[in-house]
Amino acid sequence: MKKRTQNKMKNTIKKTSTFTKVLCVFLFVICCCGGAYATYSITKNDTFELIGESLIELSIGEEYIEQGVKAIAFGKDISSQVIRTGTVDKQTKGEYILKYTVNNFRFKGYTLYKKVVVSE
Repeated sequence: MKKRTQNKMKNTIKKTSTFTKVLCVFLFVICCCGGAYATYSITKNDTFELIGESLIELSIGEEYIEQGVKAIAFGKDISSQVIRTGTVDKQTKGEYILKYTVNNFRFKGYTLYKKVVVSE
């Protein structure tokens, strides 16, 4: 039975016209190009970036103003979904690392860092 089905399939493929084969390949290429263009169009303005500098230098007691990040995924502003970990102690000398992540399909696994150096 299996051999009979295979022979039947081979005969069907042989009967398919060259025009039909070319048309199928042409449509496949058009669909692939269309999908690639649509993906590019939807995501061309996506960004996940720090606002301001990635290295901030402060003196002890100087005010630190958090500037945050800008996150746009699929044309929608998702900056409010960004999670920041780490703190800055403006009264204590040291180096502080702030880590920014977002749990979003587009930027899953992306992490941004800002280093704040507090010195005398």
